Amino acid sequence: MPDYIIYKGDTIPIYNLILEKYFQKTELEDKGSLFGLKFREGASLNCWRGYQAIYMIENDSLFLKNIIDCGERNIDQLASSKRIIEIFGNKENNGKVFIDWFSGDFTIPNGNY
Repeated sequence: MPDYIIYKGDTIPIYNLILEKYFQKTELEDKGSLFGLKFREGASLNCWRGYQAIYMIENDSLFLKNIIDCGERNIDQLASSKRIIEIFGNKENNGKVFIDWFSGDFTIPNGNY
């Protein structure tokens, strides 16, 4: 299952695993669960991470907006906010985290955005 990015009002699937790269860089990986989200062992192949991340581009900057359960349709904002604060602590600002650990390009499938 992809992560998503919100850009100019569109929600677009992406497969760049930006949050996973943060976990690897900071060694925050957990082999059984990630802040209450179960992954890897016993997880389905379509969502082995056990979570999906929702990003947004705002003022030419990339932010992490939500961390949700795989396939979550109605986002539990309280649970997402709790996960973000547990992971990023004081880096959370106005319900989002500025992504300063990723630089480079990523592709957006099926369209010109």
